[in-house]
Amino acid sequence: MKSKIISLLFGLSFLTISLGLFSCEEEFGPASIRIENNSEYDFEKVVVRSGDNEASYGTIKSGQFSGYRAFPKAYRYAYVELSINKTKFVIQPIDYVGANPLKVGEYTYRISVLDMNTKTLKLDFIEN
Repeated sequence: MKSKIISLLFGLSFLTISLGLFSCEEEFGPASIRIENNSEYDFEKVVVRSGDNEASYGTIKSGQFSGYRAFPKAYRYAYVELSINKTKFVIQPIDYVGANPLKVGEYTYRISVLDMNTKTLKLDFIEN
């Protein structure tokens, strides 16, 4: 009888600790991300990949914002592919090792053109 009570108490303690740990986890995603075209050029065929998720944004005129797209899991930086005057530009992150996914919320990737000749873009992350 005593061993059954100890087993029951141990089980209840384990369950309580487990539930406490899960309730302390931060709530990640979905993150809503829009693109800001922070350049003098129109962006065409804009595609963003963050983590394992991808969204198409189409055309974003100079100085304009896209609409928001939902990403189940996204990060502060992303793969970005776009065209300017039919020339392809890419931001290519190496990986997401050590990066934390974004929490639920709205965010902006501000994209700037640093150099047209080398097709260099810059991504600034903004929490809205």
